Amino acid sequence: MEGARKLLREGKIPSVADAAEAARVSRATAYRYFPTQSSLIQEAVDTGLPTTWEPDERHADLTAFADRVERAIAEMLTLTHDNEAVLRGV
Repeated sequence: MEGARKLLREGKIPSVADAAEAARVSRATAYRYFPTQSSLIQEAVDTGLPTTWEPDERHADLTAFADRVERAIAEMLTLTHDNEAVLRGV
């Protein structure tokens, strides 16, 4: 996965062979786990994104609903920006 995610971060759409080479594993091993490019990319995206989001405790004092919504949107935009390369693989 790290080989595939590295290539995605570089803006490349990796083939299974490309990911194997980047990860320094044999093509046979890579194809055993990921028989298609689509399965490789899907797994790279699924495992490359955070699975949970924890609210920032520095903003725990926000009490107005609008402020909490605004902060949540800002956090999601930051998450999207920070993971743009992986999200492009979707």
